[in-house]
Amino acid sequence: INGGGHVGLMGALTEGGIGAGGTVDAVILDMFVNTNMHPGLRNVEVKDNLASRKEGLFAPADAIIAIPGGLGTLEELLEAMSWHQLG
Repeated sequence: INGGGHVGLMGALTEGGIGAGGTVDAVILDMFVNTNMHPGLRNVEVKDNLASRKEGLFAPADAIIAIPGGLGTLEELLEAMSWHQLG
């Protein structure tokens, strides 16, 4: 499961997963559905705010992997670590 984008490293990881015969699910903000959503995603949850998007990404996860990104990536990683620490 990832953020659903089709450009950059997120897009490359999605392409790799699909190319290897896997499936990729995503949780994406509604503002990116028409401009940056990868067309090969299996299931897509569309959220209208960042808090619900992060919850949709973190709740089903057994592990979190962060690839180089911007401040949003750092913030998401730190929040996931905080949730883990708090239980």
